[in-house]
Amino acid sequence: MAKDRDNLAADFDTESTTGFLAEEEALDRRMLWRLGSWGVAAVGAVIVAVLANQSALTLKRDQLAASDIARQAQQLQTLAKESHNETRRLASRSIRSTATATGSIHASPAWNRASTP
Repeated sequence: MAKDRDNLAADFDTESTTGFLAEEEALDRRMLWRLGSWGVAAVGAVIVAVLANQSALTLKRDQLAASDIARQAQQLQTLAKESHNETRRLASRSIRSTATATGSIHASPAWNRASTP
């Protein structure tokens, strides 16, 4: 078994592996272009992955903001309606109290006739 290891070590020639890869002799222009292309492709893939992740996060944040704005708009509509109803109620009460104070409640004003069925 030890002899087999020695034979394998002897068969391994360190002079033939002087290039970047074992099969290549020297670093030539073609290999540099190939290596550079792989590097650019790898960086491009990382950039695409980061942008895809950012767009997914942005989309989720925008959806949450839109739903929050819709909820706030609904609350504002409800408050506006309640405020309008309260204003009408107070105005009606004010007119009635004024009519009672002046004694004109028996005269049956136009606003009272319109609301009576």
